[in-house]
Amino acid sequence: MKIFLQQVVRVLLLTAIVVGVIYLTRALGASHLVHEGIWDIIIFSSLVGVGVAGLNMYFVRRGSDQGIVNVFLATTVFRMLLSIIFITLNFFGGLENEVVWIGDFFVVYLFYLVFEIYSIISNLRAISNEGEKQ
Repeated sequence: MKIFLQQVVRVLLLTAIVVGVIYLTRALGASHLVHEGIWDIIIFSSLVGVGVAGLNMYFVRRGSDQGIVNVFLATTVFRMLLSIIFITLNFFGGLENEVVWIGDFFVVYLFYLVFEIYSIISNLRAISNEGEKQ
């Protein structure tokens, strides 16, 4: 449970960094690059990020070394499916300035995907170090 809480804190920290980048972009006068629906994208991405981090932590701790790749691929596909549903719902809900929204979505999506990869690598190192001590 402690490790999961650490992951939640990391996701919240990443979310704070993304929000900071958005405010910085607007402060520098490039607000035309930030869609007004960016906050929905950030909320969605942070919730999915916490969910994926939880699933990764749960299955990595329970599985074998070879199963870790399968867990990562499964959670990546899960994230993609949720993202496709989110994008579809937003488009059918009537979205203005679609190109900027899609660009913002994928920039935020890539931030969280890189974070997920970093988290898995750091967790693998921790598990590997625990195995070496035994």
